[in-house]
Amino acid sequence: MFRRVRKALGFKDRPPKRRKEIVRVTPSYLYMIGGNPQEDDRYGICPFQRYSFAEKRWYMIQETMPETRSAFAVATYDGCMWVIGGKDGDHGTTNTVFVYNPNATAGERWTSGTPINHGRHGLCAAVLDGKLYALGGTEEEGASDCVEIWNGEAWELGKPMVVRRTDFSVGVLKRRIYAVGGDEECRMMNFPVEVYCPISDRWTAVGTQASQSIRRGVGVAGNVLYSAGDAYFSCLRRNVLGFHSWSVGPDIPTNIEGFDVAVDCTRLYIVGGVPDNDTATTFWRLKTTESYSRASFWYPLPAPLGPPRYDVKVAIL
Repeated sequence: MFRRVRKALGFKDRPPKRRKEIVRVTPSYLYMIGGNPQEDDRYGICPFQRYSFAEKRWYMIQETMPETRSAFAVATYDGCMWVIGGKDGDHGTTNTVFVYNPNATAGERWTSGTPINHGRHGLCAAVLDGKLYALGGTEEEGASDCVEIWNGEAWELGKPMVVRRTDFSVGVLKRRIYAVGGDEECRMMNFPVEVYCPISDRWTAVGTQASQSIRRGVGVAGNVLYSAGDAYFSCLRRNVLGFHSWSVGPDIPTNIEGFDVAVDCTRLYIVGGVPDNDTATTFWRLKTTESYSRASFWYPLPAPLGPPRYDVKVAIL
């Protein structure tokens, strides 16, 4: 009836909406760097290795970082892997930056970048709107709320974080940077999750998580921010109105400490760390549903080479 009236009045039916097709681009490699062997305090000496998604196997990389590093931040920026800050071989805090370009000629893949203004370890890095952020960490005076932004030419200071924190994780969701977990001078506080908006240039606390964990692995797949700490796994959703809500996701198959999280479009990976009930380094992939709103199960992948290692860092290029 309604359609006949519209047709009589000269209105035309709207064409049906077409669902956008999601084009998945399979990445080339996942890189794992840093960490220290199980029951060993020798940081930064572990081999540099990569995982081939096409061949489904790990390879050792002979070109290691120019200097020993630990507790640094890693980010993929401008097609390269950036290693920012951390501790040097003498466990002193450093402000140096190293850049790894996998497409450069052999022997020239590692180059020195512009140092950050404030040397820190236990910091995080994130990329938002074409800019690279170095966030938080520990300076000589203690935990830091410092934010530095690489604009392509130099590091400039940004708005400080709400909470001074170190050993935390960050994720980028809907043009916002989320800081999750962390510690302040070994107080093991359940810090609030805070979010940075580049439009208002402001950090805002958006509540806390149900569980307390210092070193969390955080990744964004689809429109969901996933947070993993030890064997606990949870999801943060942010709707179009800006409301935030946490829900519990599937438990990680084994209790792990010192792992990192990598994301390939809609796939999330937990890499490295030392499991409680196994002697092999962990490598799991979380398979999500088409709507990205609910996790279904974990899928094991080939373990990295060498012994288990704490505090590893990963990047997908």
